[in-house]
Amino acid sequence: MKDIAIVGTGGMAREARQIVDDLNADQAHWNLLGFVDDRRHLVGSVIDDLIVLGDRDWLLAHPSVAFVLAVGKPADRWKFDKQVTGAQGNEPIALIHPAASVGRRVQIGPGSIVAQGAVLTTDISVGRLVIVNVGATLAHDDELGDFVTLAPGVHIAGAVNLGEGVDFGIGSTVIQGLTVGRWSIVGAGAAVVADVPANVTVAGVPARIINEQPDDWYTGPA
Repeated sequence: MKDIAIVGTGGMAREARQIVDDLNADQAHWNLLGFVDDRRHLVGSVIDDLIVLGDRDWLLAHPSVAFVLAVGKPADRWKFDKQVTGAQGNEPIALIHPAASVGRRVQIGPGSIVAQGAVLTTDISVGRLVIVNVGATLAHDDELGDFVTLAPGVHIAGAVNLGEGVDFGIGSTVIQGLTVGRWSIVGAGAAVVADVPANVTVAGVPARIINEQPDDWYTGPA
């Protein structure tokens, strides 16, 4: 039985805890030790019947413990991955809820989370530390870069390419064959009907650029 910890204590972390519980009920074999959170005042507290074990230093001091990186913001996952993964041996594990529909020709990268009710059909590539949230759908031949986040109810049509760190708000959609550039943000309810460049925020129906950011905006202090 593999020892694991969930990084984060917010809503996504508690949802990840439920996925672990459901997987274990479905005959998986994870030994969930507790949560990891860099807010040191939380250490030793109990959240959803699980203890907050410590901050990232605790994780690094226990290299045999794998982790679930259940933090919603792509930039925060990118920073954590750069600072922790592989530094002392800790590795992220992927969680796929037993009630998700994932086709045989779908590749899920290390540390990615696929939540309940998500549908991934066929010939799809999902990168590292991606979150596909409740009820999100991915059609044939989609490619998702590392650290992508799809909020609940996002619908991605076929042959869409999502660059590293793309963040989709709840209920947003993309028509077939498009590209959304790395580290761009798609607002809640937006309908993407044309390619989106990197490092911008789009919103509306149809989606239009409402903000542009520097190329390295996501690399700020941890």
